[in-house]
Amino acid sequence: MKRVILTPILLFAILVINGCGSRCNDETLLQNGHEFPEFSAVASDGKKYTEKDISKGPAVAGFLVSWCVTCGIELVSLQEIREEFSAKKLPVIAFTYEDPSKFEKLLDSLEVEIPIIQADSTMFSALEIDAIPTRLLLIDGRERMRIVGAPSFDESAFRSAIRKELGLPEPESDENSPQA
Repeated sequence: MKRVILTPILLFAILVINGCGSRCNDETLLQNGHEFPEFSAVASDGKKYTEKDISKGPAVAGFLVSWCVTCGIELVSLQEIREEFSAKKLPVIAFTYEDPSKFEKLLDSLEVEIPIIQADSTMFSALEIDAIPTRLLLIDGRERMRIVGAPSFDESAFRSAIRKELGLPEPESDENSPQA
Protein backbone atom coordinates (compact mmCIF):
# COMPACT_ATOMS: atom_id res chain seq x y z
CA MET A 1 0.00 0.00 0.00
CA LYS A 2 2.84 2.42 0.84
CA ARG A 3 4.39 1.84 -2.60
CA VAL A 4 1.11 2.81 -4.34
CA ILE A 5 0.95 6.09 -2.39
CA LEU A 6 4.64 6.95 -2.65
CA THR A 7 4.96 6.40 -6.41
CA PRO A 8 2.67 9.32 -7.45
CA ILE A 9 4.21 11.56 -4.78
CA LEU A 10 7.73 10.75 -5.99
CA LEU A 11 6.76 11.36 -9.63
CA PHE A 12 5.18 14.71 -8.72
CA ALA A 13 8.31 15.75 -6.79
CA ILE A 14 10.55 14.87 -9.74
CA LEU A 15 8.39 16.93 -12.11
CA VAL A 16 8.42 19.94 -9.78
CA ILE A 17 12.18 19.83 -9.28
CA ASN A 18 13.04 19.23 -12.95
CA GLY A 19 10.18 21.05 -14.56
CA CYS A 20 8.17 18.99 -16.98
CA GLY A 21 11.33 18.83 -19.06
CA SER A 22 14.98 19.51 -18.47
CA ARG A 23 16.76 20.00 -21.78
CA CYS A 24 18.35 23.32 -22.68
CA ASN A 25 20.49 24.51 -25.55
CA ASP A 26 23.93 25.93 -24.97
CA GLU A 27 24.18 29.58 -24.01
CA THR A 28 25.30 30.22 -27.58
CA LEU A 29 22.55 31.17 -29.97
CA LEU A 30 21.44 28.68 -32.60
CA GLN A 31 22.45 29.72 -36.08
CA ASN A 32 19.70 27.93 -38.01
CA GLY A 33 16.89 27.11 -35.61
CA HIS A 34 13.37 26.10 -36.52
CA GLU A 35 11.31 28.60 -38.47
CA PHE A 36 8.10 29.44 -36.64
CA PRO A 37 5.13 27.97 -38.54
CA GLU A 38 2.28 30.02 -39.93
CA PHE A 39 -0.66 30.54 -37.61
CA SER A 40 -3.63 32.84 -37.19
CA ALA A 41 -5.62 32.78 -33.96
CA VAL A 42 -7.46 34.89 -31.44
CA ALA A 43 -5.65 34.83 -28.09
CA SER A 44 -7.01 34.92 -24.57
CA ASP A 45 -6.70 38.73 -24.64
CA GLY A 46 -9.18 38.92 -27.54
CA LYS A 47 -6.60 40.06 -30.10
CA LYS A 48 -5.83 38.26 -33.33
CA TYR A 49 -2.22 37.15 -33.76
CA THR A 50 -0.34 35.68 -36.71
CA GLU A 51 3.25 34.56 -37.25
CA LYS A 52 3.93 38.07 -38.58
CA ASP A 53 3.53 39.42 -35.02
CA ILE A 54 6.60 37.45 -33.94
CA SER A 55 8.65 37.44 -37.14
CA LYS A 56 10.34 40.88 -37.03
CA GLY A 57 13.20 41.14 -34.59
CA PRO A 58 13.23 39.30 -31.27
CA ALA A 59 10.13 37.68 -29.75
CA VAL A 60 9.46 35.13 -27.02
CA ALA A 61 7.13 32.15 -27.37
CA GLY A 62 6.24 29.94 -24.42
CA PHE A 63 4.63 26.51 -24.67
CA LEU A 64 2.64 25.32 -21.67
CA VAL A 65 -0.42 23.52 -20.34
CA SER A 66 -2.76 24.33 -17.48
CA TRP A 67 -2.12 21.16 -15.47
CA CYS A 68 1.68 21.54 -15.32
CA VAL A 69 2.77 22.90 -11.93
CA THR A 70 5.98 24.47 -13.25
CA CYS A 71 4.09 26.18 -16.09
CA GLY A 72 2.79 28.65 -13.48
CA ILE A 73 6.40 29.55 -12.68
CA GLU A 74 7.05 29.89 -16.41
CA LEU A 75 4.06 32.25 -16.80
CA VAL A 76 5.53 34.50 -14.11
CA SER A 77 8.92 34.45 -15.90
CA LEU A 78 7.23 35.35 -19.21
CA GLN A 79 5.43 38.24 -17.50
CA GLU A 80 8.73 39.49 -16.03
CA ILE A 81 10.33 39.38 -19.48
CA ARG A 82 7.35 41.21 -20.97
CA GLU A 83 7.63 43.95 -18.32
CA GLU A 84 11.44 44.21 -18.48
CA PHE A 85 11.40 44.79 -22.24
CA SER A 86 8.09 46.65 -22.52
CA ALA A 87 9.78 49.83 -23.76
CA LYS A 88 11.03 47.86 -26.78
CA LYS A 89 7.60 46.25 -27.34
CA LEU A 90 9.05 42.73 -27.25
CA PRO A 91 6.28 40.30 -28.25
CA VAL A 92 5.73 37.62 -25.59
CA ILE A 93 3.06 35.02 -26.39
CA ALA A 94 2.19 31.64 -24.86
CA PHE A 95 0.87 28.66 -26.82
CA THR A 96 -1.07 25.64 -25.57
CA TYR A 97 -2.98 22.77 -27.12
CA GLU A 98 -5.78 23.37 -24.58
CA ASP A 99 -8.59 25.90 -24.56
CA PRO A 100 -6.93 29.09 -23.23
CA SER A 101 -9.89 29.62 -20.88
CA LYS A 102 -8.38 26.87 -18.70
CA PHE A 103 -5.68 29.41 -17.73
CA GLU A 104 -8.05 32.22 -16.60
CA LYS A 105 -7.94 31.51 -12.85
CA LEU A 106 -4.20 30.89 -12.92
CA LEU A 107 -3.50 34.11 -14.85
CA ASP A 108 -5.67 36.09 -12.44
CA SER A 109 -4.12 34.57 -9.32
CA LEU A 110 -0.58 35.22 -10.61
CA GLU A 111 -1.50 38.68 -11.97
CA VAL A 112 -0.11 37.70 -15.36
CA GLU A 113 -1.25 39.27 -18.63
CA ILE A 114 0.34 37.04 -21.25
CA PRO A 115 -1.78 36.31 -24.33
CA ILE A 116 -2.38 32.58 -24.67
CA ILE A 117 -3.14 31.00 -28.04
CA GLN A 118 -4.54 27.54 -28.66
CA ALA A 119 -2.28 25.78 -31.17
CA ASP A 120 -2.70 22.42 -32.79
CA SER A 121 -0.25 19.55 -32.63
CA THR A 122 1.34 20.47 -35.98
CA MET A 123 2.88 23.59 -34.41
CA PHE A 124 4.29 21.58 -31.51
CA SER A 125 5.65 19.00 -33.96
CA ALA A 126 7.14 21.55 -36.37
CA LEU A 127 9.06 23.16 -33.50
CA GLU A 128 9.90 19.83 -31.86
CA ILE A 129 8.23 20.81 -28.59
CA ASP A 130 8.45 17.55 -26.71
CA ALA A 131 8.43 18.76 -23.10
CA ILE A 132 6.73 21.52 -21.19
CA PRO A 133 7.22 24.23 -20.31
CA THR A 134 9.38 25.21 -23.27
CA ARG A 135 10.42 28.79 -24.04
CA LEU A 136 11.83 29.95 -27.37
CA LEU A 137 13.71 33.12 -28.22
CA LEU A 138 12.83 33.92 -31.80
CA ILE A 139 14.80 36.25 -34.03
CA ASP A 140 13.00 37.23 -37.23
CA GLY A 141 10.70 34.22 -36.85
CA ARG A 142 13.48 31.65 -36.29
CA GLU A 143 14.32 29.87 -33.07
CA ARG A 144 17.63 31.11 -31.67
CA MET A 145 17.50 29.80 -28.10
CA ARG A 146 15.43 27.26 -26.18
CA ILE A 147 14.86 26.65 -22.49
CA VAL A 148 12.99 23.54 -21.39
CA GLY A 149 11.71 23.21 -17.84
CA ALA A 150 11.14 25.74 -15.10
CA PRO A 151 12.58 27.17 -13.01
CA SER A 152 15.60 27.46 -15.25
CA PHE A 153 19.19 28.17 -14.39
CA ASP A 154 19.55 29.56 -17.93
CA GLU A 155 17.25 32.51 -17.23
CA SER A 156 20.08 35.08 -17.17
CA ALA A 157 21.55 33.76 -20.43
CA PHE A 158 18.12 33.96 -22.07
CA ARG A 159 17.56 37.56 -20.96
CA SER A 160 21.11 38.44 -21.95
CA ALA A 161 20.44 37.14 -25.48
CA ILE A 162 17.30 39.31 -25.66
CA ARG A 163 19.27 42.38 -24.54
CA LYS A 164 21.93 41.67 -27.16
CA GLU A 165 19.33 41.41 -29.94
CA LEU A 166 17.65 44.63 -28.79
CA GLY A 167 20.98 46.44 -28.53
CA LEU A 168 20.58 46.99 -24.79
CA PRO A 169 23.44 46.95 -22.28
CA GLU A 170 23.64 44.35 -19.55
CA PRO A 171 22.40 45.65 -16.20
CA GLU A 172 25.11 46.72 -13.82
CA SER A 173 25.73 44.16 -11.12
CA ASP A 174 24.95 45.16 -7.58
CA GLU A 175 28.20 45.23 -5.58
CA ASN A 176 26.29 44.31 -2.42
CA SER A 177 24.68 41.21 -3.88
CA PRO A 178 26.22 37.84 -3.05
CA GLN A 179 28.42 36.34 -5.72
CA ALA A 180 27.38 32.99 -7.15
